Amino acid sequence: MPIAGPLARGDSRFGIGVAALGARVLAFSFGALSLLNVLASLRNPAFDPNIWWIDLRFLPGFVGAVVMVAAGALLVAHGLRPATEGWRRWASPRIVSIVGVVALWNAADYYVGWDAARIAPRSPVPLSLVIAILLGLIILSMVWPAPTLPSRSAIPVVAAVALAFVVGLPLLQIAFFGTTDYRRPADAIVVFGARVRLDGTPSITLANRVRTASELYRQGLADTIVMTGGIEPTGFDETVVMRDLAVELGVPTAAIVLDAEGDTTSASVANTSRILRERGLGRVLAVSQFYHLPRIKLTYAAAGVEAWTVPARTTSIPQTKGLIAREIPAFWLYYLRAVVA
Repeated sequence: MPIAGPLARGDSRFGIGVAALGARVLAFSFGALSLLNVLASLRNPAFDPNIWWIDLRFLPGFVGAVVMVAAGALLVAHGLRPATEGWRRWASPRIVSIVGVVALWNAADYYVGWDAARIAPRSPVPLSLVIAILLGLIILSMVWPAPTLPSRSAIPVVAAVALAFVVGLPLLQIAFFGTTDYRRPADAIVVFGARVRLDGTPSITLANRVRTASELYRQGLADTIVMTGGIEPTGFDETVVMRDLAVELGVPTAAIVLDAEGDTTSASVANTSRILRERGLGRVLAVSQFYHLPRIKLTYAAAGVEAWTVPARTTSIPQTKGLIAREIPAFWLYYLRAVVA
Protein backbone atom coordinates (compact mmCIF):
# COMPACT_ATOMS: atom_id res chain seq x y z
CA MET A 1 0.00 0.00 0.00
CA PRO A 2 1.23 3.58 -0.60
CA ILE A 3 2.79 5.11 2.48
CA ALA A 4 0.35 7.55 4.05
CA GLY A 5 1.10 10.98 5.40
CA PRO A 6 2.17 14.31 3.89
CA LEU A 7 5.56 14.52 2.24
CA ALA A 8 7.92 17.46 2.30
CA ARG A 9 11.18 17.88 0.42
CA GLY A 10 13.13 17.27 3.58
CA ASP A 11 11.33 13.97 4.21
CA SER A 12 13.52 10.93 3.54
CA ARG A 13 10.61 9.35 1.67
CA PHE A 14 10.37 12.23 -0.78
CA GLY A 15 13.22 10.97 -3.01
CA ILE A 16 11.66 7.50 -3.09
CA GLY A 17 8.36 9.03 -4.14
CA VAL A 18 10.04 11.04 -6.91
CA ALA A 19 11.86 7.94 -8.23
CA ALA A 20 8.69 5.84 -8.14
CA LEU A 21 6.65 8.48 -9.95
CA GLY A 22 9.40 8.89 -12.55
CA ALA A 23 9.38 5.13 -13.12
CA ARG A 24 5.61 5.25 -13.62
CA VAL A 25 5.95 8.00 -16.24
CA LEU A 26 8.54 5.88 -18.05
CA ALA A 27 6.21 2.87 -17.78
CA PHE A 28 3.36 4.79 -19.37
CA SER A 29 5.65 6.14 -22.13
CA PHE A 30 7.13 2.76 -23.04
CA GLY A 31 3.72 1.09 -22.80
CA ALA A 32 1.97 3.61 -25.04
CA LEU A 33 4.83 3.41 -27.54
CA SER A 34 4.61 -0.41 -27.57
CA LEU A 35 0.87 -0.46 -28.22
CA LEU A 36 1.12 2.13 -30.97
CA ASN A 37 3.95 0.14 -32.56
CA VAL A 38 1.94 -3.08 -32.51
CA LEU A 39 -0.96 -1.32 -34.21
CA ALA A 40 1.45 0.00 -36.85
CA SER A 41 2.87 -3.49 -37.47
CA LEU A 42 -0.65 -4.89 -37.90
CA ARG A 43 -1.30 -2.31 -40.62
CA ASN A 44 2.08 -2.97 -42.25
CA PRO A 45 3.34 -6.49 -41.39
CA ALA A 46 6.74 -5.74 -42.98
CA PHE A 47 7.32 -2.89 -40.51
CA ASP A 48 8.05 -3.50 -36.83
CA PRO A 49 8.75 -0.14 -35.13
CA ASN A 50 9.19 -1.82 -31.75
CA ILE A 51 12.74 -2.75 -32.78
CA TRP A 52 13.67 0.87 -32.04
CA TRP A 53 13.68 -0.04 -28.37
CA ILE A 54 13.24 -3.83 -28.11
CA ASP A 55 13.86 -6.55 -30.70
CA LEU A 56 11.57 -9.58 -30.50
CA ARG A 57 12.07 -10.69 -34.08
CA PHE A 58 13.55 -14.01 -32.93
CA LEU A 59 10.03 -14.91 -31.77
CA PRO A 60 7.19 -15.89 -34.12
CA GLY A 61 5.37 -12.71 -35.15
CA PHE A 62 2.14 -13.54 -33.33
CA VAL A 63 3.95 -14.45 -30.10
CA GLY A 64 5.97 -11.24 -30.17
CA ALA A 65 2.83 -9.18 -30.76
CA VAL A 66 1.04 -10.85 -27.83
CA VAL A 67 4.00 -10.19 -25.52
CA MET A 68 4.18 -6.54 -26.53
CA VAL A 69 0.42 -6.00 -26.20
CA ALA A 70 0.37 -7.59 -22.75
CA ALA A 71 3.47 -5.72 -21.57
CA GLY A 72 2.33 -2.46 -23.14
CA ALA A 73 -1.12 -2.61 -21.55
CA LEU A 74 0.32 -3.41 -18.12
CA LEU A 75 2.93 -0.65 -18.41
CA VAL A 76 0.26 1.91 -19.31
CA ALA A 77 -1.96 0.71 -16.46
CA HIS A 78 0.92 0.96 -13.99
CA GLY A 79 1.70 4.46 -15.21
CA LEU A 80 -1.89 5.56 -14.68
CA ARG A 81 -2.54 3.75 -11.40
CA PRO A 82 -0.22 1.28 -9.64
CA ALA A 83 -1.86 -1.97 -8.58
CA THR A 84 -1.82 -2.53 -4.82
CA GLU A 85 -3.55 -5.91 -4.95
CA GLY A 86 -5.21 -8.38 -7.34
CA TRP A 87 -4.06 -10.06 -10.52
CA ARG A 88 -2.38 -6.99 -12.01
CA ARG A 89 -0.02 -6.63 -9.06
CA TRP A 90 1.03 -10.25 -9.65
CA ALA A 91 1.15 -10.16 -13.44
CA SER A 92 2.72 -6.75 -14.13
CA PRO A 93 6.27 -7.36 -12.87
CA ARG A 94 6.36 -10.86 -14.36
CA ILE A 95 5.22 -9.88 -17.86
CA VAL A 96 7.44 -6.80 -17.95
CA SER A 97 10.34 -8.95 -16.72
CA ILE A 98 9.98 -11.00 -19.91
CA VAL A 99 10.60 -7.86 -21.94
CA GLY A 100 13.52 -7.00 -19.67
CA VAL A 101 15.08 -10.41 -20.31
CA VAL A 102 14.64 -9.86 -24.06
CA ALA A 103 16.46 -6.52 -23.72
CA LEU A 104 19.33 -8.31 -21.97
CA TRP A 105 19.29 -10.90 -24.77
CA ASN A 106 19.51 -8.07 -27.31
CA ALA A 107 22.48 -6.66 -25.38
CA ALA A 108 24.20 -10.05 -25.46
CA ASP A 109 23.58 -10.30 -29.21
CA TYR A 110 25.21 -6.87 -29.58
CA TYR A 111 28.41 -8.18 -28.01
CA VAL A 112 28.29 -11.36 -30.10
CA GLY A 113 27.95 -9.27 -33.26
CA TRP A 114 30.79 -7.02 -32.15
CA ASP A 115 33.04 -10.00 -31.43
CA ALA A 116 32.22 -11.52 -34.82
CA ALA A 117 32.98 -8.16 -36.53
CA ARG A 118 29.44 -7.92 -37.91
CA ILE A 119 29.20 -4.43 -36.40
CA ALA A 120 31.73 -1.76 -35.44
CA PRO A 121 30.24 0.24 -32.56
CA ARG A 122 31.76 3.29 -30.90
CA SER A 123 29.99 2.67 -27.60
CA PRO A 124 31.02 -0.28 -25.40
CA VAL A 125 27.49 -0.25 -23.95
CA PRO A 126 24.49 -1.14 -26.15
CA LEU A 127 21.20 0.75 -26.03
CA SER A 128 19.51 -2.55 -25.12
CA LEU A 129 21.37 -2.57 -21.81
CA VAL A 130 20.13 0.94 -21.02
CA ILE A 131 16.59 -0.21 -21.84
CA ALA A 132 17.00 -3.25 -19.56
CA ILE A 133 18.10 -1.00 -16.68
CA LEU A 134 15.12 1.32 -17.17
CA LEU A 135 12.76 -1.66 -17.25
CA GLY A 136 14.36 -2.89 -14.04
CA LEU A 137 13.55 0.42 -12.35
CA ILE A 138 9.96 0.17 -13.58
CA ILE A 139 9.67 -3.38 -12.22
CA LEU A 140 10.96 -2.21 -8.82
CA SER A 141 8.26 0.47 -8.76
CA MET A 142 5.68 -2.28 -9.42
CA VAL A 143 6.94 -4.49 -6.60
CA TRP A 144 7.72 -2.03 -3.81
CA PRO A 145 5.13 0.37 -2.37
CA ALA A 146 6.15 4.01 -2.54
CA PRO A 147 4.90 7.24 -0.98
CA THR A 148 2.51 9.36 -3.01
CA LEU A 149 3.73 12.86 -3.82
CA PRO A 150 1.45 15.87 -3.36
CA SER A 151 0.20 17.36 -6.63
CA ARG A 152 2.41 20.43 -6.42
CA SER A 153 5.46 18.16 -6.43
CA ALA A 154 4.10 15.46 -8.74
CA ILE A 155 3.32 17.72 -11.69
CA PRO A 156 6.91 18.95 -12.21
CA VAL A 157 8.22 15.38 -11.90
CA VAL A 158 5.77 14.08 -14.49
CA ALA A 159 6.59 16.94 -16.87
CA ALA A 160 10.35 16.55 -16.45
CA VAL A 161 10.40 12.77 -16.97
CA ALA A 162 8.01 12.96 -19.94
CA LEU A 163 10.21 15.61 -21.54
CA ALA A 164 13.31 13.52 -20.82
CA PHE A 165 11.68 10.56 -22.59
CA VAL A 166 10.69 12.59 -25.66
CA VAL A 167 14.13 14.17 -25.94
CA GLY A 168 16.12 11.21 -24.70
CA LEU A 169 14.87 8.42 -26.97
CA PRO A 170 16.04 10.08 -30.22
CA LEU A 171 19.32 11.12 -28.58
CA LEU A 172 19.91 7.57 -27.37
CA GLN A 173 19.21 6.28 -30.89
CA ILE A 174 21.73 8.77 -32.27
CA ALA A 175 24.37 8.02 -29.63
CA PHE A 176 24.13 4.23 -29.81
CA PHE A 177 22.60 3.17 -33.13
CA GLY A 178 23.71 6.13 -35.23
CA THR A 179 27.39 5.75 -34.36
CA THR A 180 27.50 2.00 -35.07
CA ASP A 181 28.89 0.87 -38.41
CA TYR A 182 26.86 -1.97 -39.93
CA ARG A 183 28.74 -2.24 -43.22
CA ARG A 184 28.46 -5.59 -45.02
CA PRO A 185 27.84 -6.84 -48.58
CA ALA A 186 24.73 -5.24 -50.09
CA ASP A 187 23.08 -4.57 -53.44
CA ALA A 188 23.64 -0.82 -53.45
CA ILE A 189 25.07 2.09 -51.49
CA VAL A 190 22.81 5.10 -50.98
CA VAL A 191 24.46 8.42 -50.13
CA PHE A 192 22.31 11.25 -48.77
CA GLY A 193 23.01 14.77 -49.95
CA ALA A 194 24.07 17.85 -48.01
CA ARG A 195 25.00 21.47 -48.67
CA VAL A 196 27.13 22.55 -51.61
CA ARG A 197 29.31 25.62 -51.15
CA LEU A 198 28.74 28.80 -53.15
CA ASP A 199 31.71 27.96 -55.38
CA GLY A 200 30.17 24.60 -56.29
CA THR A 201 32.46 22.46 -54.13
CA PRO A 202 31.04 19.99 -51.60
CA SER A 203 30.74 21.06 -47.98
CA ILE A 204 32.77 19.14 -45.38
CA THR A 205 29.70 17.09 -44.47
CA LEU A 206 28.87 16.21 -48.07
CA ALA A 207 32.48 15.35 -48.89
CA ASN A 208 32.71 13.05 -45.88
CA ARG A 209 29.60 11.17 -46.96
CA VAL A 210 30.93 10.66 -50.49
CA ARG A 211 34.35 9.59 -49.21
CA THR A 212 32.77 6.98 -46.94
CA ALA A 213 30.55 5.66 -49.75
CA SER A 214 33.51 5.50 -52.13
CA GLU A 215 35.42 3.51 -49.51
CA LEU A 216 32.53 1.03 -49.27
CA TYR A 217 32.54 0.70 -53.07
CA ARG A 218 36.30 0.10 -53.19
CA GLN A 219 35.90 -2.56 -50.52
CA GLY A 220 33.61 -4.41 -52.93
CA LEU A 221 30.55 -4.24 -50.68
CA ALA A 222 28.23 -3.12 -53.51
CA ASP A 223 28.46 -2.46 -57.25
CA THR A 224 26.08 0.50 -57.40
CA ILE A 225 26.08 3.88 -55.65
CA VAL A 226 22.91 5.96 -55.64
CA MET A 227 23.49 9.67 -54.97
CA THR A 228 20.34 11.33 -53.65
CA GLY A 229 19.96 15.04 -53.00
CA GLY A 230 18.31 18.22 -54.19
CA ILE A 231 18.99 21.35 -56.18
CA GLU A 232 20.60 24.14 -54.15
CA PRO A 233 19.10 27.67 -54.24
CA THR A 234 22.31 28.64 -56.07
CA GLY A 235 21.40 26.18 -58.83
CA PHE A 236 24.00 23.54 -58.03
CA ASP A 237 22.81 19.93 -58.19
CA GLU A 238 24.03 18.15 -55.05
CA THR A 239 24.06 14.78 -56.80
CA VAL A 240 26.26 16.00 -59.64
CA VAL A 241 28.77 17.43 -57.16
CA MET A 242 28.65 14.10 -55.26
CA ARG A 243 29.19 12.11 -58.46
CA ASP A 244 32.15 14.21 -59.55
CA LEU A 245 33.88 13.75 -56.20
CA ALA A 246 33.21 9.99 -56.22
CA VAL A 247 34.72 9.72 -59.70
CA GLU A 248 37.81 11.57 -58.44
CA LEU A 249 37.99 8.97 -55.65
CA GLY A 250 38.04 6.09 -58.11
CA VAL A 251 34.37 5.16 -58.53
CA PRO A 252 33.48 4.59 -62.22
CA THR A 253 30.74 6.82 -63.59
CA ALA A 254 28.82 3.77 -64.79
CA ALA A 255 28.39 2.60 -61.19
CA ILE A 256 26.69 5.84 -60.10
CA VAL A 257 22.96 6.57 -60.26
CA LEU A 258 21.63 10.07 -59.54
CA ASP A 259 18.40 11.10 -57.82
CA ALA A 260 18.20 14.90 -57.98
CA GLU A 261 14.72 15.04 -56.42
CA GLY A 262 15.73 13.94 -52.92
CA ASP A 263 15.26 17.33 -51.27
CA THR A 264 14.05 15.70 -48.00
CA THR A 265 14.87 12.44 -46.26
CA SER A 266 11.42 11.04 -47.02
CA ALA A 267 11.71 12.01 -50.69
CA SER A 268 15.17 10.46 -50.90
CA VAL A 269 13.95 7.19 -49.38
CA ALA A 270 10.87 7.08 -51.63
CA ASN A 271 12.89 7.83 -54.78
CA THR A 272 15.76 5.47 -54.04
CA SER A 273 13.36 2.69 -53.05
CA ARG A 274 11.72 3.00 -56.44
CA ILE A 275 15.10 3.07 -58.22
CA LEU A 276 16.21 -0.04 -56.35
CA ARG A 277 13.00 -1.93 -57.21
CA GLU A 278 13.30 -0.98 -60.88
CA ARG A 279 16.85 -2.35 -60.95
CA GLY A 280 16.01 -5.50 -59.01
CA LEU A 281 18.12 -4.40 -56.03
CA GLY A 282 17.18 -4.99 -52.42
CA ARG A 283 19.43 -4.50 -49.42
CA VAL A 284 21.26 -1.18 -49.19
CA LEU A 285 24.02 0.47 -47.22
CA ALA A 286 22.78 3.95 -46.24
CA VAL A 287 25.49 6.56 -45.70
CA SER A 288 25.01 9.81 -43.83
CA GLN A 289 26.14 11.51 -40.62
CA PHE A 290 25.52 9.56 -37.39
CA TYR A 291 22.79 11.92 -36.18
CA HIS A 292 20.80 11.42 -39.39
CA LEU A 293 20.96 7.61 -39.58
CA PRO A 294 18.19 6.61 -37.08
CA ARG A 295 15.67 8.61 -39.11
CA ILE A 296 16.93 7.11 -42.37
CA LYS A 297 16.71 3.57 -40.98
CA LEU A 298 13.18 4.24 -39.70
CA THR A 299 12.01 5.59 -43.05
CA TYR A 300 13.52 2.73 -45.07
CA ALA A 301 11.97 0.19 -42.67
CA ALA A 302 8.54 1.77 -43.18
CA ALA A 303 9.12 1.57 -46.95
CA GLY A 304 9.92 -2.15 -46.68
CA VAL A 305 13.58 -1.79 -47.68
CA GLU A 306 16.31 -3.55 -45.72
CA ALA A 307 18.89 -0.86 -45.00
CA TRP A 308 22.12 -1.17 -43.05
CA THR A 309 23.51 2.14 -41.88
CA VAL A 310 27.11 3.33 -42.11
CA PRO A 311 28.06 6.59 -40.38
CA ALA A 312 30.11 8.87 -42.57
CA ARG A 313 33.40 10.05 -41.17
CA THR A 314 32.61 13.09 -39.05
CA THR A 315 34.58 16.32 -38.99
CA SER A 316 33.67 18.67 -36.17
CA ILE A 317 31.85 21.74 -37.45
CA PRO A 318 30.06 24.50 -35.48
CA GLN A 319 26.65 23.38 -36.77
CA THR A 320 26.88 19.82 -35.43
CA LYS A 321 25.12 20.47 -32.10
CA GLY A 322 22.29 22.28 -33.86
CA LEU A 323 21.92 19.47 -36.39
CA ILE A 324 21.70 16.92 -33.58
CA ALA A 325 19.06 19.04 -31.80
CA ARG A 326 17.08 19.29 -35.05
CA GLU A 327 16.92 15.51 -35.26
CA ILE A 328 14.86 15.26 -32.06
CA PRO A 329 11.61 16.69 -33.48
CA ALA A 330 12.46 15.29 -36.91
CA PHE A 331 12.73 11.76 -35.52
CA TRP A 332 9.30 11.95 -33.88
CA LEU A 333 7.74 13.51 -36.98
CA TYR A 334 9.07 10.71 -39.18
CA TYR A 335 8.10 8.13 -36.58
CA LEU A 336 4.49 9.37 -36.55
CA ARG A 337 4.40 9.40 -40.33
CA ALA A 338 5.65 5.81 -40.38
CA VAL A 339 3.20 4.41 -37.84
CA VAL A 340 0.06 6.21 -39.05
CA ALA A 341 0.69 6.03 -42.81
